[in-house]
Amino acid sequence: MSSKSRVRLDPSVRRQLDVAAAVASEEVLQLHASRALELVELAGDRVTAPRMLMIYARVHQLDATAAQAVMTRALAVLGQRAAEAGALVQAWKEDEEDETLGEARSLLRAVRERLRGRVHHDLRRWIEMHMGEVEMALIDLHTTHILRFLHVLGEEYPTYSAVEIYSRMLGVRDSQRGTLYHSVLARLAAVHLPRPMPKDSAQVPLFGTEAARSARRAV
Repeated sequence: MSSKSRVRLDPSVRRQLDVAAAVASEEVLQLHASRALELVELAGDRVTAPRMLMIYARVHQLDATAAQAVMTRALAVLGQRAAEAGALVQAWKEDEEDETLGEARSLLRAVRERLRGRVHHDLRRWIEMHMGEVEMALIDLHTTHILRFLHVLGEEYPTYSAVEIYSRMLGVRDSQRGTLYHSVLARLAAVHLPRPMPKDSAQVPLFGTEAARSARRAV
């Protein structure tokens, strides 16, 4: 599935997709904010909240704009000062200039570099597991919104085009697009593929039913 081709959209369709994309972006940010708070809670007193939020932004490869939105929301929930949120984002940007985290590099390497020492071994494992959980939740959320894109686009647009358009508008990473395509197809298959019933399934009595109990008593 190529992400370089461009699909021409009718202006009215484009406006509907812009609205749908705005709704999806808000839900993605809210998911990141709530899950980032979970990571802060996992760390407890061992790592500061700002530090854990920076780790979360790095691990999930959030750009500066998304990182700022997630950090600000999370710190607001934690009751931190707005000035601290601004200082945190600035620190994240300065750190980004010294170290670029690309997709070719291991995401967990960033965690290991920020949480050195044996005392943080279990926390690193928790972050790793939490990262996988969040990424799967994101795939599920993106899949739901891509199906809404498909509804707006209509049947003349193939599924891969909807995935491409959505990914471009939401800034979905290239490495996630193949998984999203398969996830959308799986959702569609669950609804639209004909599933023939097994031939003998209706004839097999369930032992928990009254008919089955009666049959056993008769024997």
